[in-house]
Formats: sequence, structure tokens, C-alpha cells
Amino acid sequence: ADEFLKSFPKSEDAAAVRKMKLAALAQAGRADQARKEWEAFLNENRPEAMGHVLDAGFQIAESYLDLGDLKTPDLIYAVIRDRLANAVPDAQERAEVSRQIREIVGMRTEMLTVSRTWVGKKPPPIVGKTLDGKAVDLNAYQGKVVLLDFWATWCQPCVAALPELAALYRKHHPKGFEVIGISLDVQEQALRQFLVQQKLDWPQVWDNQGNAGAGQNPFSGPNTIRYQLSAIPATFLIDRDGKIVRFGASGRALEQAVPRLLARPATQPAGKGTP
Repeated sequence: ADEFLKSFPKSEDAAAVRKMKLAALAQAGRADQARKEWEAFLNENRPEAMGHVLDAGFQIAESYLDLGDLKTPDLIYAVIRDRLANAVPDAQERAEVSRQIREIVGMRTEMLTVSRTWVGKKPPPIVGKTLDGKAVDLNAYQGKVVLLDFWATWCQPCVAALPELAALYRKHHPKGFEVIGISLDVQEQALRQFLVQQKLDWPQVWDNQGNAGAGQNPFSGPNTIRYQLSAIPATFLIDRDGKIVRFGASGRALEQAVPRLLARPATQPAGKGTP
């Protein structure tokens, strides 16, 4: 990237290459350097580079989250919210872009707030059984990297995320990556038919089984209440020691976080988790 930018500083691809470099730095564990170079990129106030600056900022924030740092992403989000739209010269257009950016940043900030509730803690036990009739004991997953995926067939973003998650599962399951689905579906038949069609390989807990009030409130299942959820998709990423390390990660964030967690050895022997 450096060679390209040195040779072709005026190229129309220069902004995209800078974003690629920043993402590579963040993924390599050099988040502080990436953040410094990203701020210089932001300060140039180039309207044509705004999308790349925004994307790079979010990727760098994700790299801090992977390190367990919940403070620095807040600072990055604040900079994006308060300064990125300044690159737009037209005042009316700038106001609309600012509104859109604030909306996006607001969702990520809200996710950070929830993360502070959970990160570093043991997850509550999963109650109920899978559709195969098996109980789920999170202690049995000690030494594994586990993703709890709260979803439903009626949730379009949840369904849209499944192909990527399935590919991630197939790639890393042999190395110790597990997924447990917790479905907020109301109708069992719809859930079973969907799972047959999609051929998902991980266990599924139907959270609303036996829940008479699910028709009025699908978020009234026991696990959904235990995990304090009012919206899906919602994911909880658990490390080899059985502690929650990320909330709300999906797509590219999971693609980056899961291999890193698999590369870290557990500090507790398998089977020694705290109930």
C-alpha cells in the first residue's frame, strides 16, 4: 500500500488503498498506529474519501473491541459523529449527511453500552433444550470459542447473516469454534422447515417453546429475558475461558475476532468452568 501511494498519490484508488492499509494495520494488532494514520486521513476533509474514512474508522474501532478496550471505540465514534460530515461543502447536504452518520454511530454506541454490561463476565446458563431434545450446558464448551446467536426466521437481518455465519462455522469448527442458535420464532413448524432448507449444522434452542405469550411478545422466552434482549440479531462471543468478549459482532467483525480467539490458549483447563 505504501509503495502504491508513493508512486500514484493522485490515483482515484488512493483512498481505497489507504483504507486497506489501515484495516491491515488494525488486523495486525497495530491499532494505535492505524488510529493515528486514520485521524490524518480524516483531517484532509476530502468529500470523495468520506466512505473510506468511515469504513476504516469502524474497522479500527472493532480492532480495539477485540482487545477488550471499550473506551477507545467511543472516542473514535465521537470523532466520526462530530467531524466527518465537515468534508461536505454544501451546508444542506452536510446537515443530511451528519444526520445519517449520527444515526449509524448511535446504533454502535448503543451496542457499546450493552457490551459494558456483559464483556468480561460469564454468560447466564442456557435453559431449555435444543430441537433435538438435548440440554445445553455452556460449561461443557469450556476450552472452545462459542457464539450465541439470538435470531428468528421472521428477522430479515438475522436470516441475511446466516450464509456468512455458516461459512465461518465450517471453516473454524474443526479448530474449536461452536455456534449455539437461540430462536425467537413463535411457530415451531416454521422454524423446523427453515432449518431443513438451510441445513444449519449447529444446535438450535427454541426459546419460545411452551411460551403461551410468544404470539404477543416473541421476546418473552426465558433465555431472551436472561440475556436482557429487546432486539435481534444479537450475538454473544465467548472465549476459551467461558467469558463473554464481544456483544453484537457479525460479518467481518466475527471473521476477524474468531481466529484471534482460537489462537489464544485457555487459561483454565477444559471442564473447570464455574457454573
